[in-house]
This record gives sequence, structure tokens and C-alpha cells, in this order.
Amino acid sequence: MYENEREKLCEAHMILEKYGLVTYTSGNVSVKIGDHVLIKPSGVPYTVLKPEDFVVIERLYVQYHTKYGQK
Repeated sequence: MYENEREKLCEAHMILEKYGLVTYTSGNVSVKIGDHVLIKPSGVPYTVLKPEDFVVIERLYVQYHTKYGQK
């Protein structure tokens, strides 16, 4: 599921590390696809991250608050 997106996310994370924008396991890039979100799992170092490591989350209903109000 989402093999192409997983590959691109993995590449994006490698670029973040290459340019020093993240260290060890901190920071991430995610992608929303319909009602799904692909995210990097916590605690996985960039040096060992593989496309199949990304987690698929189903967004049923998300409510969040910002300084501009509730969404």
C-alpha cells in the first residue's frame, strides 16, 4: 500500500538528515492521501529507515485547535 509515496517519504527524510535539518530520530515529514496519513515511526533513526517502516494512519475525524480557532 502506497509504495511510491513511501519511497518518496524515505528520500525526503534522507535529504533532511543530509542537510542537517534533523538529527538521530527527531523531526519528520508526513503525507496525507485521502483519509490516510503516512508518518515516520517514532524512535527509528534515519540511517536505518526503510520505505516499509512508515505507518499508515486512518483519519476518521481530526479536531485540532490553533491560535486562529477550532477546526
